Amino acid sequence: MPAKLPILGHIGNVRKVEVADPIERATYLARGRHLLMGQRRNRGDVDALLLLGKCIEQTRVSNKFDSNVWLDIHTPHVVFVCGRRGTGKSYDLGILAEGLSLNQQSKVTTKEPPITTVFFDTQSQFWALLEKPDDRLEQDQEQLEQLGQWDIPPNGVPSAQLFSPFGDSTGHRKVIEFAIDPSELDLEDWCGLFDLDIYSPQGQLIRNLLTKVSKDGYSYAQGPSSGPHRKIQPQEEYDLDDLILCLQNDIEVNEKAQRQTRDAVLWKLEALRDSKIFKRGGIDIREVLIPGQLSIFLLRNLDDATKSLVVSVVSKKVFRIMGRYHTERKAAERSTGSMSSDLLGLPPGVWMLIDEAHLICPSDSNTAAKSILIDYVKRGRDAGLSLVLATQQPSAVDSRVVSQVDLLIAHRLVVDADISAALARVPADFPKQVSFGGAKISDRLGLIRALDTGEAWIADAETSRAVLVAMRPRVSAHGGDEPKVV
Repeated sequence: MPAKLPILGHIGNVRKVEVADPIERATYLARGRHLLMGQRRNRGDVDALLLLGKCIEQTRVSNKFDSNVWLDIHTPHVVFVCGRRGTGKSYDLGILAEGLSLNQQSKVTTKEPPITTVFFDTQSQFWALLEKPDDRLEQDQEQLEQLGQWDIPPNGVPSAQLFSPFGDSTGHRKVIEFAIDPSELDLEDWCGLFDLDIYSPQGQLIRNLLTKVSKDGYSYAQGPSSGPHRKIQPQEEYDLDDLILCLQNDIEVNEKAQRQTRDAVLWKLEALRDSKIFKRGGIDIREVLIPGQLSIFLLRNLDDATKSLVVSVVSKKVFRIMGRYHTERKAAERSTGSMSSDLLGLPPGVWMLIDEAHLICPSDSNTAAKSILIDYVKRGRDAGLSLVLATQQPSAVDSRVVSQVDLLIAHRLVVDADISAALARVPADFPKQVSFGGAKISDRLGLIRALDTGEAWIADAETSRAVLVAMRPRVSAHGGDEPKVV
């Protein structure tokens, strides 16, 4: 059944914003007042859209005020969301997750069925996506009032599945515990976890340990140095104890590596052994890549390095299996092969959402996730992969990770370096002059500073300029509201 754009309510109590520049090259449907962004092909199609908000600009020519602003998701995107704390950055992630995971009846999307989504929740606040707003709770009453004005029904996300680190009691329902399998980590993962350069003495020692334990095997003396040697066979699956045993006993390692280097690596591995999250088995990616499922990884109680490691492990698995899937799918469509049995039942595409991106892929240090995310944004489109990165510090995110951004959602920022970093990734121009309540601003930095909470400049490569949008209210409960402290 063809999708239909819903009838929505009207916004009120917004300030008067005047923009002289017309909005061009965007698909605009006058009937119902709908502005479609991010639409690279099949312009005018409405069967794969998610609702972002409403345009709050008034112009003398082609006025789009109160128009519903939609994002086309037929094709993959790389989205960059930024804004200082409390301006709506994390709220946007909830808006996107809802639009990807709900159905047409929700009125916030036109696509069927839901899209498989992986959400790295660094603050463990998006468990609330499972719940509807509750009119008995004071913090939900304003949200329900806004939903009523927009004529959008409240909704939980039934497809949401929570993933929690092994041993981390969350108290939430519908939780799957996960662990990280040491044998699934490569050298970049280990060096990112320990913040080491690969070519440093410690990095090279870890390289030797991985090679000996997993590929070559090693020998150690059972008695005095002149006594017989015991051969340890390599194994594809191993744990931290196997690496520690090799480090402590391998003859070559103990002869060639300096004692200071050996001790430093040993202390790091022993510290990890005390953590319950590292164990054989690891994350079963088929529990994550269920068609239509929203998988939320609750990472708040992990240190930043381990958060990045979780992102790295899951991203690599998604990238590899989805790359294989689309390579074999294309060949099968041309009758040159058939799909492998382990690829059957996978979703056609995956969206990945990462909050606090400056912690996961910082500009000034190494992490386990950085290299895979750089590869992800460069080659993910061919594998049907979309990426959303959100941060309150755009200047602290590695520029290579945001090099392929095709949609920017920018909330209020105040630091020049952060504003400049956000503007460096804008895929369209800003208006030449905007009047906020009579105050005229033409400086691009000023246009970012002038935003109120919930307002954002949205820019994509298919539209002539950035558009000022009031983001829609969330339909699910919001777990990130600030608590009262008095």
